Amino acid sequence: MLSTVRYRKAEQLFGELDVWKAVPERERKELYDDVLFFLAKREKEEAKALRKRNMRVLSDVLDSMTSITYRTTWQDAQQLLLDNPTFSEDAELL
Repeated sequence: MLSTVRYRKAEQLFGELDVWKAVPERERKELYDDVLFFLAKREKEEAKALRKRNMRVLSDVLDSMTSITYRTTWQDAQQLLLDNPTFSEDAELL
């Protein structure tokens, strides 16, 4: 479940479960809101960590590429990055 799942969709997904039915509707909605809050917070922290990691990896890749100079155009740099196996094989970095 992601923080983007609406209550109606959650009801469709979990409506047949005994634990879903055991909780009164009002409390279920409150629990749903609490879960969404924590999911959104976790997703935001994960995205922040991934961004930090990707910035570090990209910096390492660029530092290791001695063929890039101040005269390198962005188009050439992009092609050099795509040709670099460290960059191109990292799905999260792409």
